[in-house]
Amino acid sequence: MRKWLAALFAAGIGFQVEVVAAATITVATLNDSGPGSLRAALASAADGDTVNFSVTGTITLTSGELLVNKSLAILGPGPANLALDGNAASRVLRIAPSNTVTIADLTVTNGRISASFPDGYGGGLYNDRSTLTLSNCTLHGNSAAVAGGGHLPRRFVGPREVDDLQQQG
Repeated sequence: MRKWLAALFAAGIGFQVEVVAAATITVATLNDSGPGSLRAALASAADGDTVNFSVTGTITLTSGELLVNKSLAILGPGPANLALDGNAASRVLRIAPSNTVTIADLTVTNGRISASFPDGYGGGLYNDRSTLTLSNCTLHGNSAAVAGGGHLPRRFVGPREVDDLQQQG
């Protein structure tokens, strides 16, 4: 086999394999949008990337829900240190179908969805048939017109794992 591959390369018939490593994208501002924001990080992320934070405080959403449409990890600095706030104007996070997403160490709060069926689910977090892992998160003060103020129950969504999830109010 090695002699055969060596002959191919010697004949100029070789091939090239490009390996792309997953990136870590750091959120550096509490602004809802713009460079360094969580919204910008989610838009530029690729499957397999990790989004982390160099800031603490509250990210107040002013331009609607955050869309997670890739398989990635969102790793906060702890639920007491970082909150994603829907501003009582929108859902906080929507997880698009067919992804594998981990959300850890943050608070999702003040999300609100007032739409009717079928869009009125999951005020804080709506998992649309993806595999979702929540770890050490707090869901607080979220509301939905139909069901799932904090997050949508499993029977409506994809598989999920929950570790140390606190739902309040």
